Amino acid sequence: MRRAPDPIRRAIRWGLDVTLLTSSLEHPPAERLVRAVNNAASVQIIRRAPPIDLLGIIEALANDGVRVVLVGGLAASVHGSAHVTWDLDLCYDSAPENVERMVRVLERWNPVPRENPDADTWRLDAASLASAPVTRLRTTIGEVDLFREMIGVGDYAACRAKAERVCLEEFEVWVLYLNALISAKRLSPRCPERGPLFSLKALRALKERERATATAEGPTLADRPFASPSADVIAYRTSPPSITSIWAVEAGRSRWRRAATVSAWRITRRMFSPRTLRTSASL
Repeated sequence: MRRAPDPIRRAIRWGLDVTLLTSSLEHPPAERLVRAVNNAASVQIIRRAPPIDLLGIIEALANDGVRVVLVGGLAASVHGSAHVTWDLDLCYDSAPENVERMVRVLERWNPVPRENPDADTWRLDAASLASAPVTRLRTTIGEVDLFREMIGVGDYAACRAKAERVCLEEFEVWVLYLNALISAKRLSPRCPERGPLFSLKALRALKERERATATAEGPTLADRPFASPSADVIAYRTSPPSITSIWAVEAGRSRWRRAATVSAWRITRRMFSPRTLRTSASL
């Protein structure tokens, strides 16, 4: 009988830096969510794209009592993934009162359909949400994908049954389980590359390995409680994101990763130097 390949070794062969996963697991889930959102905002600065505030959308929905489950890339970041995502994926309860509250919250940021942003007659309401299983929106503070049903998991009730609660400073959010994320990613038709799937499987293997080698001294990295982010993370969220924050915060743990961070910083400075920008403008 052929032995199943090790997910961690497969991820390494694919080119993923597993040390980023292990260092991410050292932080509580709430802190991982804040870091992922700020990393995405930093990438937007480098791309000279409009600023985004995905955590602000989540907080507004939670404060208005909108029933949603966080799925997709940000949910993977909560579990420890190092991939940077620029959109917010949510599975929502299709009950009329919940849809009404969700529409009222999202209308603050002028949502338009991502496929046809110039559609003048389109309007976000219960009818437009019911017309498609997935509604992909572009707002003034980020892109949002609204799912009535997740492939491989089910509707909101099924996602809620397979979700865990993450508590932040002033609100809480339900995040899809890692195993459910893997099932959804495996069956998703919008996943042309297998890198994110290998990353999720490697994360599951790391957590299982940590549980297997755990002692009675305390909780493992994978079983840390969903605590609120520390004070320095709150300050990290409220302060303007810097260019270097897209690289691993724990890069100083090894000489090789320190050198890689310094090299990446030098390349970034060279790319955005006045001389380079003037040369690009002349072309």
